[in-house]
Amino acid sequence: MSKRKKRKTTTAKTAATARTTGSERGAFAAVERPTTRLGYDALSERGMARPLVVSARTEDKELSRRDRLALSSSARELARNFALFGFALRQHLCFVSNFRFACASGDRTLDEAVEREFGAWAREPERCHFSKRHDFWTLLRLIETHRVRDGDVGALRVDDGETQAIQLIEGDRIRDEDAPSATQELKHGVRIGRRGENLAYKIYRRTPEENGYAFERWISARKMDLIGYFDAHDQVRGVSPLPSGVREYWHLYECFDLALIKMKSEMTIGLIVNRDKSDDGFGTDAERAARAENAFDPRAASEKYGDGLMLFDLGLNEKASVFHDGTPSQNFQSFVESTTRLALAALDVPYSFYDGSSTNFYGSRGELNHYVERCKLKQRAFFPFLNKTTRWLLECWERDGRIPSGAASIPFRWTGAAVPLWLLVGDAKDWQVAISNGFADQRTACELHGVDPRGTLRRTAEALDDARTNGVSLAYAPEYAGKTNIGI
Repeated sequence: MSKRKKRKTTTAKTAATARTTGSERGAFAAVERPTTRLGYDALSERGMARPLVVSARTEDKELSRRDRLALSSSARELARNFALFGFALRQHLCFVSNFRFACASGDRTLDEAVEREFGAWAREPERCHFSKRHDFWTLLRLIETHRVRDGDVGALRVDDGETQAIQLIEGDRIRDEDAPSATQELKHGVRIGRRGENLAYKIYRRTPEENGYAFERWISARKMDLIGYFDAHDQVRGVSPLPSGVREYWHLYECFDLALIKMKSEMTIGLIVNRDKSDDGFGTDAERAARAENAFDPRAASEKYGDGLMLFDLGLNEKASVFHDGTPSQNFQSFVESTTRLALAALDVPYSFYDGSSTNFYGSRGELNHYVERCKLKQRAFFPFLNKTTRWLLECWERDGRIPSGAASIPFRWTGAAVPLWLLVGDAKDWQVAISNGFADQRTACELHGVDPRGTLRRTAEALDDARTNGVSLAYAPEYAGKTNIGI
């Protein structure tokens, strides 16, 4: 009976975290753990140098607390020092953190009263932010910033009886220092219920020196929403989409530095001097001394041409050439472009946003439309928080008499990412034909471009009333709009 071969094991770094090149730039330390290497012998026989390393562990187990901090630190370092990463993040925020609120009860007076109260609350940092620094729209942008950088962020609703505010709790403050995070009841600072639901969050505060954490309190899941990126149904803590692109950002960061150093060294006048020294060491001491005395010293040159450019009077058997290289080379530029595309793809940002010359107008417009649709999918994690927060605000305002009685149950809607309004102006005739033939309606056209259709109609009616009062005619509906039969 042949002996059963033991399965080989190895250690590997966490696969779900970013891989960087240098501990000084927030690189991950190696996380040693047993990992099964399947089929390594068979792969080696076929000449495949890289073995297949697989892991069936959940995301919460795969990404340890230490790795979560390292990923957040790496992303913050890139945001501080690398313009390309900051550009991609800002483009992402402009679309994903863009929301609009509107009431939909049908009662114009009631809708206007609620929208007016909500607008006043959202514009005043003293009312909507617990720390009284940011308005509500800035808070939404900060929530998405933390969600991308840290994986998730807590949004706590605070009602002190006078004001209702939102307090943001960073992902690194939701942690578990005492109990092991592998227990079924507690994962990374989240208490799990019998059905796998979030029951409460264990919150820590940073020490005054910000070199550690101290336990603060438990917060019920009914008061706080954990907003993050989730890729598995049983995932408790969010994981940022950045790990797939952080390595490319660091490669670009380092390559740009090296290319700049090379270019500067090329621009500096570097001379390569070749001399015939075949007679060195020959002759009498007096002859060698005479040659050394008559040797040309470039520091003593009297003729100069501009800063750093010097005339060298070389001998018959001496020659000098300027150090020169084609920097940046074509291969380097191709590498930078390909790597930039990969880095931007981590956040689904089209390359045409970064380099408009890479495509034509219709190509960039198609990429924009697809990007807006992808942003709408990313915004879905916001809507439970927005809906619960809005309902909570309406109940508090009705209690305090800020809105009419019964307004707490008013229907409302939140709309997300939209195509820029200037595209609607450019496609006005096409939309006009589509609406007049019943293929679309004004509400669809407005919401697709981030415009409130009800507010548009209200402002249009007000403009028409003002025009009639002042004896002015406004052509809001051209005559041919209702007579065209194009498309029928």
